[in-house]
This record gives sequence, structure tokens and C-alpha cells, in this order.
Amino acid sequence: MPLTIPLSTPVALSCIIWLIALTSQAGQQNLISIGNINNAQIQKSAVGPGASDSFSSFFAGADTEHGTELWRYSGSASLWKDVRPGPESSNPSQFTTVGSYVVYVADNGVHGPELYTTANINTYGFLGEVQPGYSHAAPVILGASNGHLWFTTDTTVTQVNDRSSTELWVTDGTSAPEKLGTFAAGSISQVTVLAGQPIIFFLARGLGAPSTYVELYRAAHAGSPSKIDTLRTSAASMPTSPVYAATNTFLCYQTIDSNKEPWLYQISSGIKSQLFDIGGASGDSQPSHFVSNGTDRICFAATSVNEGREVWTTLGTSGTTTLLANVTSGAASSNPTAMIMSRSNPGVFFQVQNGSARDLYYAEAGATPVFRFCDANVQNTTLPTLVTGSELAYLRPESTQFRFRYANGKTGSTFSTGPFFSSVSRSWNASTITPMGNAAYVIATQTNVEELYRVI
Repeated sequence: MPLTIPLSTPVALSCIIWLIALTSQAGQQNLISIGNINNAQIQKSAVGPGASDSFSSFFAGADTEHGTELWRYSGSASLWKDVRPGPESSNPSQFTTVGSYVVYVADNGVHGPELYTTANINTYGFLGEVQPGYSHAAPVILGASNGHLWFTTDTTVTQVNDRSSTELWVTDGTSAPEKLGTFAAGSISQVTVLAGQPIIFFLARGLGAPSTYVELYRAAHAGSPSKIDTLRTSAASMPTSPVYAATNTFLCYQTIDSNKEPWLYQISSGIKSQLFDIGGASGDSQPSHFVSNGTDRICFAATSVNEGREVWTTLGTSGTTTLLANVTSGAASSNPTAMIMSRSNPGVFFQVQNGSARDLYYAEAGATPVFRFCDANVQNTTLPTLVTGSELAYLRPESTQFRFRYANGKTGSTFSTGPFFSSVSRSWNASTITPMGNAAYVIATQTNVEELYRVI
């Protein structure tokens, strides 16, 4: 796995910092190398992009004396905690920022994989034994918001009826985790954590519910999770696209057994109702591919008799539910998929059908609406990553190598940027993970050297 050290500026790393001369057009040199991030001291690379508190970045690194342990970058990289003393590794992973601290999973060789924190609560930051013994599976961190982190474990009890189950837990990053609820084993999916609010939404099957059931739940930092609605009771196939999306005040979702029209759930009141009858008397709109900007707007695909299947948007009322982008004229359908929105931005990137290929578009609601074609033949592109609210970077295969494309939704301009890579292992927007600013980062290999790049 590659070492990734989150940075705000490409300086003061204990490694070589250099830039690569790019062959892109003048003024479009958007991909710079922050350099070879492996050095003589750190032999093993970091897991994911790590996570940051207010002053430092934490990641997994290794040396021969300590194995793979928790390292910190604060002007330079150094060992922070040797959770499993000696050359054996605790293998820290799943780094997540919780308030002023970072919570992660590690194995001290005694308790098995459990949660640890960078808060100074004890010698190693051990948050306590949740699962008994040492041979259990690792907990799965779902996300964090408003000073709380939610995670799941396999069952921690011995009662016969609960042995095949998944448990939902919460911690504030400084105190022992508390169990919130128990669900059917492996049934929790499509998790959304509300930014700035201690609320989490997810799909699950209640313990004891029939095996075909799919239910939509919400949970907070205390108390039992509550069911919002049952989306499926039959053996109908599960959609591969998101079946709901949430803002700070409302949630939109589809049913699965009989997907007719979009449904609305008000977070404060708990009231649910049909959002809007898009299909009308002529048929069902069959909403799907829900995506949110995290604050006030949701976009989704739906079918109407006059416009076909296109992109719709809503602010959570029937009066604000409108057609956002009609790519094809008349009742023909563009069948939009792969929708991406950034926090607080009213615009959405999406792909539409063009024969056997797919094209990239951008649409934005507002006083001055935006609707732009951006790029053709994007069906084989991967790693789509928002650089800003209206700029998207994505990886395109070219012959035996890969190169990033850069699309500006506001203008519709698109161009290739940076060097050709033999492989790319990760791409992410730092602002969604660490306080690194509004930029996208890439871990890629060129001429057998794996490096960290920043999209600017």
C-alpha cells in the first residue's frame, strides 16, 4: 500500500520534493508531483490518505524495529505510538477524524483489532475492548460527524438468537464505545453521516426480519436506531445505485418493491410523504441514482411522459422539484447515471447514454442555470474526484497507460493533464478527509516510482 502524507503545502517532508514538467497546454498544468514519498526510514507505505487533527496528520508507517505502527506528520514524519511493542505490527487503518482527535483500528496482539485514539486517554490510546478475545474480525468505521464516530462489529454476545448479527456502536473518540443496536449480519449498507449533526442514515435489515427485507434507518449518538421506512419486502433485485440521499433537513428515497415516485422524509419532524408525482397519470417516474450536496439540494434520475428519463432536482418541497437537465429533446431518454455533487454546490456532474458510449455533462440550478456538455466516451473512465464544486478530475485509459482528464462544468472545457501513469492506486479530495484545503490528490506510479500528486 502506498505512503500518503496529507499536506497543505509541498514543503518540509523528510523526502525529496520536486516538480515534473508537464506536457499539457500552457495555463493547464494542473497536476504536480509532491515527490517520491518513500525514504530510507519509512519502508512500508501508509494506508489510505491518513487523517488529521488540528495540527498533525496521522498514517501507518513501518521500520524494522517497530513494524507497521502509527506515525505522525507535523513538519516531519516520526513514530507516534507503538501499539504492538517490538517488531510485530499493529497494522493501523481506517483513520477517521473525530473532533480534535483521530480514531483508527489497530491490533495490539492481545485484544485483536479494536479502536484506538490519538487522544491522551492512556498509554496507547486504547478505547476499550468491544469484541471479546483476539481472533475476531476488525470493526468497520462508518464515519464521523459532530464529535461522534459510528462503527459496526460482528456480534459481541453469546445468546443463540443474536449470534448471526451486526452491531452498531458509537464513540466520541475519548470514551469507551456504546452499543446502539443490533441488525441482521452484514445487512448495514449505503451509510450517510450528516456533516455537523450527530445523525447517521443507513440501510439494514432488523434482527429477526425476513431475509428479503431492506429497511431505511436513522441513528444518533445515543438511544436506539429508528426505522424510517421499509423499502423492500419481496425478492426484488437490489439497485446498484444509491436508493436515497440526505441533506441537513430532509431525505429523499425510492421504494424497491414498487418504485413509483420519490418519497420525502423530514429530519426534524420525522414526517414522510410523497415528494412529487413526476409521472402523473401517464405512469411512474421510477426515481433512482439519488445524490446530495450535503446541505440543501438533492438530484436524481426520473422519468416523465414529455421529457423521458432525465435529471431532476429538489430542495425538499413539491414546488422546488423540477427538471434540471433535459439532454435529449422530447420524450427521448438520456438515462443519466454516475451523479456527483460537492458539498453546498448546486451543480451536478452526470453521465448520459450516447449509443453504446456515455458522455459527461454538468448542470447547475440557480438564478443563472448552467448546462454544459463536458466530454465524450467517458464510459471507461475511473476514479472521478471533485477538485472544486464545479471541476472534476477522472482517470482515462490511453493504450497501456493512464492519464487524468480535467473537466470544468461551468465552462464545459475539458483537457488531459499531467504525465502518463503506468498505474494509479488512489485519488481523493482532501477537503472531505483532512483539513488540507480544496484540492484533489493522486497516488500514482510513473517510471517505477510511486509518488504523491496534487491536482491544482
